[in-house]
Amino acid sequence: MVSVFQIFAIFGIVSGWSEKALADGKVTLEEATSLIEKLAKVLAIPTETQFLTPQLDLDDKVSGDIEPDITIDDNQPLKQRPPD
Repeated sequence: MVSVFQIFAIFGIVSGWSEKALADGKVTLEEATSLIEKLAKVLAIPTETQFLTPQLDLDDKVSGDIEPDITIDDNQPLKQRPPD
């Protein structure tokens, strides 16, 4: 059960956070994470922040007809393909 103290603390946190975070009209991932961590602390909920990073396997093969955007010719400088 959430106590009255926790409710007032949550209102204070959200109020202060929104004033700073929304000053530029957008919310970044860092700002959102900060809010969640502060709220979890008031509610005594453990947090763990993990950011997934894509894994690139250079051995993977790509199927289908895919044309590169840049062509390389030893005798020519790099040329970018014109947009479709």
